[in-house]
Amino acid sequence: MTVIDSELINASGARDISELLRLVPGMMVGNINGNQAAVNYHGTNATEARRMQVLIDGRSVYRAGLATVDWSDIPVALEDIERIEVFRGPNTVSYGANALMAVVNIITRNPADSHGTRLKVTRGQRGIDDFYASQGVGWDGGDLRLSLSGQQDDGFDSDRNGADYRDSRRLNRFNLAVSQTLTDNQSIDWQLNAKDGSNQRPYTYRPVFSGITAAGNNADVTAKDYAGSLRWNLDINPDHSLYIQGSAQHWDRQQTWRACDAEVPFSPQLTELWQLNPNYTERLARNMERYTGPGAPAGDPAQRALANQVLDQWRNGARQTLCGDIDQSTRESRYDLELQDTLSLSDSLQLVSGWSAA
Repeated sequence: MTVIDSELINASGARDISELLRLVPGMMVGNINGNQAAVNYHGTNATEARRMQVLIDGRSVYRAGLATVDWSDIPVALEDIERIEVFRGPNTVSYGANALMAVVNIITRNPADSHGTRLKVTRGQRGIDDFYASQGVGWDGGDLRLSLSGQQDDGFDSDRNGADYRDSRRLNRFNLAVSQTLTDNQSIDWQLNAKDGSNQRPYTYRPVFSGITAAGNNADVTAKDYAGSLRWNLDINPDHSLYIQGSAQHWDRQQTWRACDAEVPFSPQLTELWQLNPNYTERLARNMERYTGPGAPAGDPAQRALANQVLDQWRNGARQTLCGDIDQSTRESRYDLELQDTLSLSDSLQLVSGWSAA
């Protein structure tokens, strides 16, 4: 187990949780580009954390639909984190699904320890412009912390060819945490989180057929995250306690970009030819402009006939440009309910049992 406390977080100068995990033995941290971090334990999968659970105050931010974690978009500011506990090895399986290799448990600062006003502004090279503002108040039996934060930067300057990497990011976060005492042995904690931002993505589509001009220069992603959780705590006696926690969260990633190609890719004959001989069909498509050979490999009349029909379509106008919108947007919602019972059997022995559904 490795614990990264608030003092170490402040001293590290890190801007992201992924950067802090470089301090954990065995953890591999890298970047796909300037706004996409890759974190994994012992390198089991370089780009996706398929077997690593990530929690914020008991709420999982693991995206089961895509088997990944959006490290750059986790809706919590480093200034709000009390400590990060990283569990590794066989003991992680007690956290349930997605926790085979490691568990990153992020614990935020208690509202009772966040009274007063905090302001922080960070500016630097490569377009770095971050801010953090927090206000904490307390009343008889309750405490509240409201924080607003934002990050932006220009990513890496350029690629090896001198072109812009298109990997900048802009995001704003809202966090509200409330702790309320109900009775001498009961309390509730609830949180609301929201994040809004955008991540640049390079335009990577290249038309298959020659003579077609690419339609755009970006495939940027607009990201919106919303989450809420409610936890009821009961202290039955000094040695026995339990809690019930429910949470809901929604991820929304909008990514629409425009692509252009020749009309011939939509030819039924080309589709049928691909099903029969994909290798030849790809060679034919990429060299159709200067193709003078036979319609298909010798000895296959059906493929030859299909290829000749495609070539005739190309020569008779199917080379005209056809454009359309490619929608790679994703939406994912997750609901969790968890119960945990903790019983101290002795000073050195504790029994923890629980149940969860997602």
